[in-house]
Amino acid sequence: MSEPSAEMVRVAAGWHALLDDDAATAADAARCRAWRAEHPGHAEAFRRLAALLGRVDGFAADAPARQALQAGLAAGAQGSAPRRRMARAAGGAVAVLALLATAGLPDWTSLLASHRSGTAVTRLVLADGSAVALDADTAFDTDFDGSGRRIRLHRGRILVEVARDPSRPLTIETPQGTLRALGTRFSAAREEDRTVVAVEESAVRACAPAGACLELHPGQGARLEARQVLGPFPVPAQDSAWAQGQLVVEDRPLSEVLATLARYRPGLLRYDAVALAGLSVSGVLPLGDTDRALAALAATLPIEISRRTGFWVTVERR
Repeated sequence: MSEPSAEMVRVAAGWHALLDDDAATAADAARCRAWRAEHPGHAEAFRRLAALLGRVDGFAADAPARQALQAGLAAGAQGSAPRRRMARAAGGAVAVLALLATAGLPDWTSLLASHRSGTAVTRLVLADGSAVALDADTAFDTDFDGSGRRIRLHRGRILVEVARDPSRPLTIETPQGTLRALGTRFSAAREEDRTVVAVEESAVRACAPAGACLELHPGQGARLEARQVLGPFPVPAQDSAWAQGQLVVEDRPLSEVLATLARYRPGLLRYDAVALAGLSVSGVLPLGDTDRALAALAATLPIEISRRTGFWVTVERR
């Protein structure tokens, strides 16, 4: 699979908006098909935008993202000359992507990633047979060819059980560096400006962009940040409990636990971290049932859970 460039995405957005116009002709559709056939990245950008626009159609009518989409498509429908219409449409559609980001959604690379998860742990098998668990709010792309297997992790966390293929090592790429593995089980997580890796089986070679590398073995982890590799450090036995739908914590601030639960819950989970200061949590909470997790917290801590709707939940100190 060829990874589309930002320019390819811009042009694909223009084609989508142009073809959505009631005045679109068979000739427009034919030119679009020809453009998609010119390069694998063209076809991939068009496909991913189709999936994105389909998801946007499902938003609530008054949601900012849906309003932005409608405005962008309306802007793209003006004019009569196909080339002018497409230029305006592309501008409107790109503006839609920018507005989607300001509405609190991920950046466009995450939105258009070939593999994404929502508010639940997702499992899948890649083309090479490797098994991957995606934590909530995770996005990555794959690029497998005859020489290697590459995963570009845009956001979130994954646990990979690598299918053995000595001739094609698997590498995870992030802005902070690369993680190279062969026949192993390990996790990789994007945390703001750093990447965290934890090895469960075999070995992983973690390398910073500058070339400094560190070989990690079972039970070891490392951080890639500021163009260096920090570690190794011991990894807790329950580090990958999230992949089994569990949040295992020991003496962690309540606000930190709530921030984690919020990623697994559709809608809004509101709380005041300052008001909850001093409250800590130890135990095992279910990630697949955040209502049950919140009830368990309320049963052991001086907090109240209130609900405006099924999607708006507030946690307050009693």
